[in-house]
Amino acid sequence: MKEINIKDIGNFRLNELSDYYFNTTELTRKIANKKIKDVSTSDILHLIRRQNYTDLATLLAIKDFETNGFYGFSFNYDDKSITQQDLLKELLILDDKFWEHNQISFHQLKPIAEKNATYVNLPDKLVRQFIELKLEPIIWTSEEIERIKSLVDMDAASTVHSAWEMVRQLKRAVEDGTKVVFKWKENSFDITNSADIKQQIVRLLPHPTDFEKAIDKEVKICR
Repeated sequence: MKEINIKDIGNFRLNELSDYYFNTTELTRKIANKKIKDVSTSDILHLIRRQNYTDLATLLAIKDFETNGFYGFSFNYDDKSITQQDLLKELLILDDKFWEHNQISFHQLKPIAEKNATYVNLPDKLVRQFIELKLEPIIWTSEEIERIKSLVDMDAASTVHSAWEMVRQLKRAVEDGTKVVFKWKENSFDITNSADIKQQIVRLLPHPTDFEKAIDKEVKICR
């Protein structure tokens, strides 16, 4: 399975769409094994807070806001409104690097934030920082290649998984339509699909087959 439409995402499990390795908890693994249609707003909040399956969890959060509305403005302060407030808050404080790799999600979330951030317990400065964020194309150079080599050379599970995660995030960004450029020596290459990542970047990495497997396990979400 190489791609699915976001309209059909509820019929799949997170662990069918992404092979996320690093820093997962028992609860994360339980959520990842649910059909996505059975994943609750509280489940999504847990994933965002833990930064597990974050790109997919962000898709689900936005889908929840757009489909079911935002109830964080409720004066009842019931579980539903508080959970949605917390979810929007956690999304707004994700770092800029995440949004660089998830630019469509940023542009979908921005109007939701502009309308509802006033109900979230965050300083105005942080809200403005998100709303005013200017996203640029992703540029990979020898610096990223050397960073991955260094992580692999440490030969610990966590560092190897972090190296895989860098490439996994890059594939998500490319398949989401983000402009990615790889500058290597005197050359510059536009990276437009997973084949480009393998041909231009993965071939330069140690144990390239492992990185290819990590790429192939990521399912494209069409929206």
